[in-house]
Amino acid sequence: TNFISPFDIQWMQNGRVINDNKYIKHVYDSNILRINKAIDEHTGVYRCFSNASFISPRIMSMPVTVTILR
Repeated sequence: TNFISPFDIQWMQNGRVINDNKYIKHVYDSNILRINKAIDEHTGVYRCFSNASFISPRIMSMPVTVTILR
């Protein structure tokens, strides 16, 4: 079977991979993106995708738009 580990999932903001782990929290059987103390620079379109080497093409989520309200 082709099980995708939560550690094979990465997140993107506006098409760029988020490498800063302070935004990412891994949960046992899922992948959650948590934004602490959201500011204007966190506004954008977020997607998660699989970076597992056995998957081609990559599996990508639907986009989610985050807007910071004042």
